[in-house]
Amino acid sequence: MNEVVYYAIRAWLAVREFCGCSRKKPEIDGSALPTTTWESGKQFNIQVLNYSDGRTKRRVFHQGGEQDEVIYSAFPPSPPPPWFFIGSYDSAKSLQDKTYEMDDYVYPGNVITLDLLRELFPGTQRWVYIHPQTFEETDFPSEGIVIQSDGDGCSH
Repeated sequence: MNEVVYYAIRAWLAVREFCGCSRKKPEIDGSALPTTTWESGKQFNIQVLNYSDGRTKRRVFHQGGEQDEVIYSAFPPSPPPPWFFIGSYDSAKSLQDKTYEMDDYVYPGNVITLDLLRELFPGTQRWVYIHPQTFEETDFPSEGIVIQSDGDGCSH
């Protein structure tokens, strides 16, 4: 029975797509630059970039660190994340998935450090990630992970 429902839904979606009956996508202004706000933390300043397509990205600035000059575009950069999964163990020793919460921080040049993760998610104990190519669970490196813009993955 479930198989029949599955194929019926797939057929309906295919017909809807073929006929052009799908919802109209909203118009996106490709010339609008993102709006910017700032969040200040104990060790970090975070620039929040809100794009016209509804996406948000966050640039991390470490206190006392240099700020590179960035030329913004109307669309957010989309480098591949340097992890397949990122999560932390809490005080009860259960693994908490933080992959979705970290999506906004996947921005070229960001250095994701243990200090940043602990500031964003207080009370976490141990951080791990799964490498996207090897699928090995690894303890988060103490020197952090740099988000690359060219899709090279991570450097740590």
